[in-house]
Amino acid sequence: MRIRILLILLLAWVSVTGTEYVGTMRMESGYTLEDVRVTIDDDGTIILYRVKFARMMPLRVDVVIPRVEQQDQQLRAEQIIPVVDDKQHPDRMITNLRGTADSKTIDFRCLFGGKEMHYWGKSLQ
Repeated sequence: MRIRILLILLLAWVSVTGTEYVGTMRMESGYTLEDVRVTIDDDGTIILYRVKFARMMPLRVDVVIPRVEQQDQQLRAEQIIPVVDDKQHPDRMITNLRGTADSKTIDFRCLFGGKEMHYWGKSLQ
């Protein structure tokens, strides 16, 4: 019973602290991944869940993009070191992140290790 209560509280906390989206990620190479789940929280942390960046990439990874500036639904970031599966990757520096996010949609572009990435999605809430 206690575990069930803790799980309910955890799920309520997650839904209050961030917005969850599902959408499409497209890389500069043309590689496209559908049904990508993304969250963004009030601190500006964007998480891309279970993504890969090329068709032949053998594993899917979770990517954390911390400290994205959010102001008037605008997203901006420069020189962010992403965290991939709990490990920092300075060789995949995120630059020139620009986009928008509100309670219904998110749309942003950035250079991920020098390669353009574009993500757009709709809120699940």
